[in-house]
Amino acid sequence: GTQLREQTQQRVWRLYKEYVHLQAVLDALRADSDLSAQQLAHALQYARATGDITAATCNRLAWPLVDPDRKPIPVLNAWEAYANPDAAVVVDFDVAHGLRYAQRAVELEPDSAPYLDTLAWALFANGSYDEALAESRKAADLADESDKRDYQAYSERMRTMIEQARAVVPPIQADDR
Repeated sequence: GTQLREQTQQRVWRLYKEYVHLQAVLDALRADSDLSAQQLAHALQYARATGDITAATCNRLAWPLVDPDRKPIPVLNAWEAYANPDAAVVVDFDVAHGLRYAQRAVELEPDSAPYLDTLAWALFANGSYDEALAESRKAADLADESDKRDYQAYSERMRTMIEQARAVVPPIQADDR
């Protein structure tokens, strides 16, 4: 009944979180031997109805996971927050998932300054500082004239944060290995 349907939908959302792409979610569902035929049929139908996640959704899911000003408020996971945007702040601090969401947003809309900015912060959160700064600068270059100064400030903030992080933990040099 209703409980089984809700559990199946939650399983689909967990797979979206892991795989991001619809086809990968469908493949994972088909490979799941724990699902009954009825659950599988419902899950496949639900996933197909949900479809691929848009760039805007990917960016919206990524940002709370990689926002440099995020605070640890244990309330919701990213999917619950997406389903209920008026609810409290997302706390799923899985920066690797944030990076996957951000990469998918940029894959879908490569010339979006906001999505490139989120990708930059996702790379930063994952310790890929040089790539992060390059994406941040690209976001500033692509930003509308009215937003350019803000994006340049974000890029400068990131550069400063990278310098601070490297002062604490210097990068590994080739001859250090």
